[in-house]
Amino acid sequence: MTNQKSLLNVHNFMPVSCANGPGRRAVVWTQGCSRRCPGCSNPLTHSHRPHVLLDPKQLAETITTITNIEGITVTGGEPCEQPVSVGRLCRLVRQKNLSVMLFTGWEYEDMAKSRDKSLRQLLSQIDILVSGPFIRHLADKNLIWRGSSNQRITFLTDRYSPKVLKDKNLPQVEGQLSTGRPLQITGFPDESDMNIL
Repeated sequence: MTNQKSLLNVHNFMPVSCANGPGRRAVVWTQGCSRRCPGCSNPLTHSHRPHVLLDPKQLAETITTITNIEGITVTGGEPCEQPVSVGRLCRLVRQKNLSVMLFTGWEYEDMAKSRDKSLRQLLSQIDILVSGPFIRHLADKNLIWRGSSNQRITFLTDRYSPKVLKDKNLPQVEGQLSTGRPLQITGFPDESDMNIL
């Protein structure tokens, strides 16, 4: 039987996205963030109350059945506030040769030297890390995969290199409509994008 502490508190899941990392990717938004950056584009993910609790193994099995994706992106909320369950999810999808990209408000150095073994283990499962808090006055719509210029992209394995950032066709914002669901906007929209929508 699955222990509730081992479950992943998920805000949302998108089977395929092209605006949340290189190539076609499944995206998992975790629920819960203590940082609560002013101007955050995902304020509904801040509460730590259970939203949808999922077994990382079952979620990984679902993700690995999606055709023509090259990896997953885990964002939030704050994925590093659930390092055990997020780490398990990432480890399981990597075993199926999918890449892992993770967004966090933590700084890379703080993760690497953390006394929390589960956080360091999570770091070992990531190919691309986007780190640092969102800072509203440093917001820049022209950045790739970042909301503000203080945030850094670190390539932790040789699966990807900084060359991927030179692709001029990388979408920054996308909208998806599904039957019976409202329009879902993802990527890195700014206020002008939201006003247009």
